[in-house]
Amino acid sequence: MDARIITHKDARAARAAVTAVLGRKRLAALREIWRQAHTVADTDAEAMVDLAWRWCRVLGVDPTRQPHPPVPDLGEFAGLLAAALTDYLAAAAGITPAEYLARHIAVTYPVPAAWRRRDPTPDEHAAARHLAQRLQRARAHPEPAAAPALLPPGRLRTRQAVTADAQAAAGAMPTATPWQKRTHTPPPKPTLHLAVLVDVSGSMRRYAKPLSSAARILAHAAHRNQAVTATIAFGSTTTLLVPPRERPTQVLDMATGGGTATFIDAVKLADQFLGLRRTRTLRLLAVVSDGHLANIDPSQKLITALHRTGCAVLWLRPAQLSGHTFDRTTTIRVANPVEAIGHITDAAVTALANA
Repeated sequence: MDARIITHKDARAARAAVTAVLGRKRLAALREIWRQAHTVADTDAEAMVDLAWRWCRVLGVDPTRQPHPPVPDLGEFAGLLAAALTDYLAAAAGITPAEYLARHIAVTYPVPAAWRRRDPTPDEHAAARHLAQRLQRARAHPEPAAAPALLPPGRLRTRQAVTADAQAAAGAMPTATPWQKRTHTPPPKPTLHLAVLVDVSGSMRRYAKPLSSAARILAHAAHRNQAVTATIAFGSTTTLLVPPRERPTQVLDMATGGGTATFIDAVKLADQFLGLRRTRTLRLLAVVSDGHLANIDPSQKLITALHRTGCAVLWLRPAQLSGHTFDRTTTIRVANPVEAIGHITDAAVTALANA
């Protein structure tokens, strides 16, 4: 904005996000230094170094004790500034933030060439219908019902009122119920946001194809029941198997190999898509992995952050494999892929039923 490249309107959201972090006074001081830097000649190293020292002092950084630039904390989720920059870049491209995000995902998380698509089997069609029915029953509310009552409030039933008066006049204990109360309809249940992260490292070979099938089943069942789900594979790279609100016509069969370096990236992508930290929604993160991850500490930090916002984390570990157990998760050891799929669907149904 100060360099007259973008307008004040363009920078509004980003400025608000930065102000929320730095505060108005500190941001104003940094902006003054930034403006002075634009007036300094490119060859005036002494002036630029002096401005750099002033910049550090405003931020409370002592370069003599912190000579190296700070590195991002892998265990922190993206903040408001990242969202504001996404909105700006989308507006600059003339598209919606959702469209910009979709394009970014397609470029950043491409499907590996070795993965193949196939038509779903009749059993997979039937499984999607069955899960959709279970989710529908979990979302169902009891119908409002009328019940007789001795006392108001409610609707007066004349015949019962006359009967009660006659019983009282005869000296008998009134048994008639002159009032009729109607139960209220419960509030609508929240939309379920379900993220499934699948480990596709070499040790998880048995789980790849069954979970590929589960990704399509979940997507179709969710679409019929006002739920949002996404399946993300993590290994040496991150792959978006099924995006939110998409009903894939085919099954994309995952292949395994490599390590688990991108678990953190997968969790952050799931949060970006499904808002796993939004406290006003019903959220569930299911992870199918032995827990042998490249970055244990920052991974635990992300899981703890989700747990504190009320997002349940279900971790399904193959019983025959050794691995790491994370805190703040419901960890279940499973003997085979079918059990893993069953636990995910049961958790989704239970979350909706108890909402």
